[in-house]
Amino acid sequence: MAANSGLALGLILRGDADQDPKQASYQSREATLRGILSSAEASASPAAQAATTLRAQLAESSDFTPAEAYLLNEWLDRFQAGNKTK
Repeated sequence: MAANSGLALGLILRGDADQDPKQASYQSREATLRGILSSAEASASPAAQAATTLRAQLAESSDFTPAEAYLLNEWLDRFQAGNKTK
């Protein structure tokens, strides 16, 4: 509930025309589910924890173009998976 409230308030307060609320909602939901459903061992590395934190901020940011956000999201997936290459 707190994540939904924070996301809604963030979208309202920022009022960015370029920001896609559906994408922010999707990313927030996925991050929440990943946090609940993943095992503690899978997210134990500092890189994975940092990637999770950065991903949560990315959902609220309008500093990146959609292409940049997609690329950054892919890199964060790699950090969270522990893979250096795909």
